[in-house]
Amino acid sequence: MTVYENVTSSKNRTLFAAEPSVFLGRLSGGMAKFMLFLLATGVSAALHAGPVPVLAPSKPEDFTDLRSKAPLPYPEQNALLLNEKRAFYTKLVPVDTGKRYRLSGEFRLAPDSDELSIVFAVLPHTADGVRIYGPNICFVPGSESVLVSDAPKGGTVFKVKEVAKWDRATAASIGRVAFDTDPSGKQGDLPNFNLSPFLSSVADDGTVTLKKPLEKSYPAGTPVRLHLDRKFFGIFTGFEKLGDRWKTLSVTVSPGTRLRPLNAPALYDWWPGTAKAAILLYPFVPGEMPKGSGILFRNIKLEECD
Repeated sequence: MTVYENVTSSKNRTLFAAEPSVFLGRLSGGMAKFMLFLLATGVSAALHAGPVPVLAPSKPEDFTDLRSKAPLPYPEQNALLLNEKRAFYTKLVPVDTGKRYRLSGEFRLAPDSDELSIVFAVLPHTADGVRIYGPNICFVPGSESVLVSDAPKGGTVFKVKEVAKWDRATAASIGRVAFDTDPSGKQGDLPNFNLSPFLSSVADDGTVTLKKPLEKSYPAGTPVRLHLDRKFFGIFTGFEKLGDRWKTLSVTVSPGTRLRPLNAPALYDWWPGTAKAAILLYPFVPGEMPKGSGILFRNIKLEECD
């Protein structure tokens, strides 16, 4: 039952506490048609509502880098200007990983700029606001093992029970050991922030040598797993080259999360452990940003689509 209540009268309260058909039946023909029109258009608007913006930064202060610098205003184009090779971030907002989101924005080169690309991305974070990086979730399937020696803080050598599925060349290039892993093999510990420095080598007997000392101690018996330090810029549009005309870039983040073996973090769904997200803008160019060059951007938004 739908309640239509007029608090000024108990009689009206009884009259209005009825199904819409009863209520409309007591109105004149013209008024009833008008009320039906309002109800119909209201329902139609609800059913056809577009994406809901959850983040729409538009002012310089809506973006910051690690040194608290911000983009510059560029009123000639009603836009903002990136003229330094820095990573700029927005504030964090909560996200529902069971829903679909779309990141979009418009970009172009500033007048007289050299060729530049832009990295435009959604950055997954935990509920505590900790950023999730590729190596926190990028694991090698079947590499679960256990420490058979202590791995002391400040040390660079320890021993692992089983390394048969640890590719030695890859491990020595971009490998890192994740500690305190899920011993069931279901990766329930992801994202794992207990990562070693880069590996230097892995011997046949399970001896692991690191390039830098451990910052924390782990006792013998600690479950471990091999992770790879894949460099992913969050969930992003790619390295998009820009021209002298406005170009709309977008990426859709699919609902749900999935495990990330090897190089899978590039897939376009939420990363395990995600509860919040920010937007990243990063002018990309080999070496330093050419003097006088820059990227203009506007209409940046992260929208909930479901």
